[in-house]
Amino acid sequence: MNGTLLVWPIWLVWHLPLFAFLTDFQNMGVATAVFGWSLGLVAGTMVLANVSHVAGGSVVAAAIWHMLFNAAAGPGMSPLASAVATTLVMLWAIIIGIAAWRGRSSLLSVGP
Repeated sequence: MNGTLLVWPIWLVWHLPLFAFLTDFQNMGVATAVFGWSLGLVAGTMVLANVSHVAGGSVVAAAIWHMLFNAAAGPGMSPLASAVATTLVMLWAIIIGIAAWRGRSSLLSVGP
């Protein structure tokens, strides 16, 4: 979990150029961008780390998950689809966080 939180600021910087050329990002208010988008990126970081972990460290699994998320909630998608997909990611991240906080890593991986 700690390593995942170290990746978050790197991904934040990585995704910042999207604000320069995507209308959906440019239309966000400052509060939405700073708090909502940034929080969503933390949640996405946790979920992608979990996907990769459960898939035995597979970057391909994380890339496929990211592609599917972008297809559901990416630029140009309906606001409702984006809201639902983002909410599900945040709920998934909360479950991951609670399981990690309680020391129940078995909830975060597959196998015996």
